[in-house]
Amino acid sequence: MVCKGIAYTRLDKENRPKARIRNMKINNVGMTGINPYNLQANKVGNVKESKVNASDKVEISSAAKEMQQLSPIPAARQAKVDELKIQVENGNYKLNSQATAKGLIDFYRK
Repeated sequence: MVCKGIAYTRLDKENRPKARIRNMKINNVGMTGINPYNLQANKVGNVKESKVNASDKVEISSAAKEMQQLSPIPAARQAKVDELKIQVENGNYKLNSQATAKGLIDFYRK
């Protein structure tokens, strides 16, 4: 492979470097001695094998299930969400920017 490059040699009358374009020969570009097709074929084969063997599982303990069912917070939270949703739909919801800013500051100062 031959690339064109700039070589700065000698100074001109104003003491600036004089540029000359030179051909540079570059040998052994890329991976030598390796067949890129085989590399790609191996990658594809490995991906197919890993997809066949891969499976995700999630197990939730019985204690965690009980905690989810017994918690009173979701019912209270859902009531608050429903109330805010109605206010937004009717156009009655007023945002208190001071309270929002204070809540953000308190959250990040913890």
